[in-house]
Amino acid sequence: MIPWMPAPLPAWVTSNDVSLIREAADYVGLTPSQRAAIVDVLCRDAQRLLRARADRERVLDFRDPLPDGSVKLFARLRAQQRAARTRGHR
Repeated sequence: MIPWMPAPLPAWVTSNDVSLIREAADYVGLTPSQRAAIVDVLCRDAQRLLRARADRERVLDFRDPLPDGSVKLFARLRAQQRAARTRGHR
């Protein structure tokens, strides 16, 4: 039991790992063409939703900032790649 919870969690509550596996199960065996068809439908739905919004431009302009850890990791990887290219041109 979690200390701040008054009762144990119900039996249907699962871990994030189990939840993700269950959620993705229908898609695991799909072919690239089947996945592309799903992406196509989702993109068309997104276009319809955006056309219906008064703040369409604001939504399209939004950029979700990367976490600091990701920014640092990407900087390190770019530096490693530049160093590897430099070594390869000698």
